[in-house]
Amino acid sequence: MKEEDKEAIARLIQETSESALPANEPSAKPKAPRSRKKKEPVIAVNGNGNQVAGGDINNTTHIRVAGSSRPKIEVLPPPGSIGANPLLRVRIDDLFKQINDFRHKRLGKSFRFSGIHGDLAKAFGLKSKEWRQIWLWQESRADEVIAWLEAKRDNTQQGRIEKAARGEGYRHTRPHLFRIEKECLEKLGWDGSSPEVRAMRYRMIGKESRADMSYNELARWVAYVQEEVKRFHGE
Repeated sequence: MKEEDKEAIARLIQETSESALPANEPSAKPKAPRSRKKKEPVIAVNGNGNQVAGGDINNTTHIRVAGSSRPKIEVLPPPGSIGANPLLRVRIDDLFKQINDFRHKRLGKSFRFSGIHGDLAKAFGLKSKEWRQIWLWQESRADEVIAWLEAKRDNTQQGRIEKAARGEGYRHTRPHLFRIEKECLEKLGWDGSSPEVRAMRYRMIGKESRADMSYNELARWVAYVQEEVKRFHGE
């Protein structure tokens, strides 16, 4: 074989092998790392009656979680609030009870016991169901709440009677004296028509029956049973 033919064959083989090789691809760019959003910390409180406190050292909020199936979150009164003072809380609760008792005596079955709470809330710019927020208020606002409740109590029918009775020279009507006597006897566990009570009336007033007593005699008898109630309860 001639030298020229050998060179031609060598060139042909080289060209064929180069065309069969894949072209050099550009190097792929490295993938940028994924950025994950930073999740805010979450506090979970599981169980019944558990408590968690949050806030700074000067303003700490205490939260109690009650119930497991349908948990109810309750914000506990912070120190220095009305609800954290047991005396103020009892005072306000007593006023609620007095108002409800006086209204119930007059209205009977048609009376709604929750009505006074809604009235209080509206008076202080709250929604009806938000009245419990008063327990979170500063103690300095207790006077406002108590004054409002006292005014409501004194404006009831029974409240007006009792307020007037505290005034000088006030005289109860005979029917009202009868009611006072009945309430006192019930507290003492005495039966007003029993021979023992009739004998006691005669011993103290000189009359067995209230119907036979003058107004002053009846008033003295009622005053006596009122004192017996106080002595019975250690007042």
